[in-house]
Amino acid sequence: MADNKIKNIIIFFSIAAICIISDQLVKFFVNQNLAFNVHYSLINNLIGVNLTYNTGAGFSIFQNQTLLLSVVSAAVSGFIIWYIFAMKNLKPAYYIALGFILGGAAGNLIDRLVYSYVIDFLRLEFINFPVFNLADIFINIGAIILIVQLFTYKK
Repeated sequence: MADNKIKNIIIFFSIAAICIISDQLVKFFVNQNLAFNVHYSLINNLIGVNLTYNTGAGFSIFQNQTLLLSVVSAAVSGFIIWYIFAMKNLKPAYYIALGFILGGAAGNLIDRLVYSYVIDFLRLEFINFPVFNLADIFINIGAIILIVQLFTYKK
């Protein structure tokens, strides 16, 4: 393995680990210190917190399908790890993006395995949007990086 590949793999796993740890620490704090389903405003009319438990996926689809969602999350996580090692000549941005996606997917997978639901708590007050968590933000950051890479790809 080339030195750059090793460096990029270390960056990938470091980002994933930071995402998982920060997601789980914040969820633990929120779950221990906030009342269930009570809204607290952080930034008036902009962002609030509202502890909820989601037994489904994004936008509350696939409710009570914990086993299915856990298997899909584990499969996606496994595929991402395989992809990182199998692909040659990936740009560093792909390692960063996939590190965020793996970290977010693993953060929510841990919730499903430990609690049988995902702890959600962030709420956008200015629009009617589902409650979400840091893992969801990390997945979206990774997806945005991938999309930018796809649109700026040069042969």
